[in-house]
Amino acid sequence: MDIINSLSGKTLYVQLNREEARFATLTNGAELINSHVLPTPVGAVYDGEIQDVEAIQALLKKMLRRPEYKDCRKVVFSLSTSRVAQVTEDQIPNLPAKNLEKLIQANKDMYFKDIDMKDYKLQWQIIAPKMRAGQRELQVQLWAVPLDMLVEYYEVANGCGLSVARIDYCGSSIAAALGASFT
Repeated sequence: MDIINSLSGKTLYVQLNREEARFATLTNGAELINSHVLPTPVGAVYDGEIQDVEAIQALLKKMLRRPEYKDCRKVVFSLSTSRVAQVTEDQIPNLPAKNLEKLIQANKDMYFKDIDMKDYKLQWQIIAPKMRAGQRELQVQLWAVPLDMLVEYYEVANGCGLSVARIDYCGSSIAAALGASFT
């Protein structure tokens, strides 16, 4: 499951940090259509956490008025934060997509032993297929995001008429782009 190729149509990608907001649109074929960087409103974001939802919504609405972003209805937020509880990688059996989620959710306590997962949302992404002992497996990257942080991102998206297609982690994006192990 490749995050970019699993989405259909044009998707807006947003990464927010304290000083700048990065926007890009990609097609489902991973073709970059355009990108922009705007200053983040002062005090609106700290360590990836949205401190001022209304200011970020205003910034996003401003971007969505531009002709090149007007048709976007889905958004992927790429978090750049130290609040992600843990990033880990594992090899899992190569299963059909519907079974992968069940397997990963069933084993989340094994991946994240030091945190109470009731306060976190488990996110994951396939990095690469692997062969081990003659068996085809998948190398996955997993991370846990605080639920209170996710609420802010969903609130921003909903206030702008967008649906959240995925919450990504910037470290995961880098690893997927490089096809390399990243922890």
